[in-house]
Amino acid sequence: MPLPLRPSGGGRPSPRAADALVAGAVLLVVAVWTLVAGLRASEPPLRAALGWALVLAGCGALYFRRRRPVATAVVTLLACAVYYPLSAQDGPLMIAFALALYTTAAEGRFAAAVALGAVTLLAVGAGEIRQQPGHRQIDDTSLAMLAGWLISLVAVGRAQRTRAAYLHEVEQRALAAEREQEARARQSATEERLRIA
Repeated sequence: MPLPLRPSGGGRPSPRAADALVAGAVLLVVAVWTLVAGLRASEPPLRAALGWALVLAGCGALYFRRRRPVATAVVTLLACAVYYPLSAQDGPLMIAFALALYTTAAEGRFAAAVALGAVTLLAVGAGEIRQQPGHRQIDDTSLAMLAGWLISLVAVGRAQRTRAAYLHEVEQRALAAEREQEARARQSATEERLRIA
């Protein structure tokens, strides 16, 4: 099915087009940052190719972030889990997972978002504990900051979901009130015609 890039109404792109634009923008940021980081670090061509494949997979998965939020978050998390230990280019692929985690909470999959955040924190912590002294990539302060970021992403996603539900309810109430007002106006007009007759 071709991607509709025409606005769907109100000048806004369709949801699929918006998801494609977000995935492309994240890919652009991650690719540029990774290329800049690659100028300082060299690695074998096979590892570099695998690293780029993981970047493409992680960022490309964001196209499905609203239709399959949990699966997208899992794919981006797995891409990060393989990418960071493997690649010498410490690119910001974590941006893709952060966006996917936020979207998971914003799409109403709060328990899955909490579980994915907890798994991420535990996996990073376990990976750092296994490192030899003096070779850790993330110190305790950074691990605490990561926990804060993960909690914030889930909380903001949940708040966005709550806000969207509230706005939908307000809109439904306004429509119901408008229909009721129209029904009263029709009833009054009918009663007036009957009175005149």
